[in-house]
Amino acid sequence: ETMLFPKRVRSTFDSVDPTGELAKRAKFIIILREPVSRELSWYNHCAHECRNQLQTKPICLSYPSQAWNSEMNRIRTFSEYMESVTLTNVHFVAEPDPTEQLCYREMNRGLYADILREWINLFDRQQILVLSQEELVSDEGSFLNRVNSFLGLNKYISDFHLKQVNIKDDGHKVKAILCSDQEKLNQIFDPLNED
Repeated sequence: ETMLFPKRVRSTFDSVDPTGELAKRAKFIIILREPVSRELSWYNHCAHECRNQLQTKPICLSYPSQAWNSEMNRIRTFSEYMESVTLTNVHFVAEPDPTEQLCYREMNRGLYADILREWINLFDRQQILVLSQEELVSDEGSFLNRVNSFLGLNKYISDFHLKQVNIKDDGHKVKAILCSDQEKLNQIFDPLNED
């Protein structure tokens, strides 16, 4: 979530050290996830929370969740969620002044180019390491070696495996989406992440 608020991060550094020297020594590691799989993951999170709510309140006429379809009194399918939530909210909204009330920027999730541009405007590019979540999953050792190198650590990691656990997989998780949904999301996310 911090990734979405670079101005707030810079403001925090500047409030601690108005000279900016502390901010110049900071290093940031940003791990990005492929936008369509990130959107599916967010849907699964919302749907999981919705199911948990329904277990505690079996007669739930409306649920304040993006995954809840109050008209049909059920959890939306991913296709319905994509049409009613994702496609209607995908646009970049610049972060407000950090002293203003914090706004929720969920429409920016997956719009990485604009967010990274904000970071680079506030911090030197050499202070920022951008990695992919897919690399973390496929090659943990390489991923960690890149982190170590960026942080100036000497330890080389040749064989490392993270335990992958998804505590929110209750058996209802959507693992694949329709090709037509994939295409619609690619048409939205690809042009906005070309930089």
